[in-house]
Amino acid sequence: DECGGELYKRKDDRIDVIKNRLDVYHNETEPLLNFYKEKSILYTVDAEKPKKEVFNKIVEIINQVFHK
Repeated sequence: DECGGELYKRKDDRIDVIKNRLDVYHNETEPLLNFYKEKSILYTVDAEKPKKEVFNKIVEIINQVFHK
């Protein structure tokens, strides 16, 4: 610790909790990506873009979906 403050770990920083979280993702969440992709209803947005650009992209997708 370089700042001299007290170092502490949260309960969800433990390795077993992290491994479990990754297992749940790989077993339950990740398969949904292919499910929605196969139905052509998976939309992705690059969230690393500026906030305004991300917002505009989301609005664009919503408009496409609801105005088909």
